[in-house]
Amino acid sequence: MRKRKRSQKSTLLRVLETLCGILFAIALMLLIWDIQVKNMNNNPGNSKSDMPPPTQYTAAAETPDLRIDQNATSDAPPAIELQGISIPGYKEITIASGSNEVSVDFYNPDINIGKYYLRFELRVPDNNGTYETLYTSDLVEAGKHIYQITLSHGLAAGIYKHSILHIQPYRVDGSTQTNNADVEFTLIVK
Repeated sequence: MRKRKRSQKSTLLRVLETLCGILFAIALMLLIWDIQVKNMNNNPGNSKSDMPPPTQYTAAAETPDLRIDQNATSDAPPAIELQGISIPGYKEITIASGSNEVSVDFYNPDINIGKYYLRFELRVPDNNGTYETLYTSDLVEAGKHIYQITLSHGLAAGIYKHSILHIQPYRVDGSTQTNNADVEFTLIVK
């Protein structure tokens, strides 16, 4: 019986010693933390911005000889495009009558940079219910504008409803067409 009581006392003492050790460690951490907070509050000039920047390592001054890896292949499926082609819209365009040199603003939006060129065709309805193409541009890079064009012939003064600006996008390789757009607008010839 005495052995059992001694064993229980010894186990209880070990638990109490462990618990006291844990409480002492917690109290010590809180004291250290409190001292650090007080020091920071008493010395507001000591901020991270006053500290010297960390050491930065730079690459060696030599530039490696870069080349295209001839072993790389293009067997992987093409990437999915998350953004479509940006096409400018027009409600009406006004040009001078009788002249084949006219001012416009056909442009390829900046969002197409590195992705698409655009080609513009100005088409007007004729009396037969078809369209006549008066102008076709070359490829226009993204972020660029065409302000002056030469029509195949001048137009008489009037309002040409249901005119079409046919916009054909090409991938930047310059040969692959993508879906096109027919922007319907009113051509006002004065």
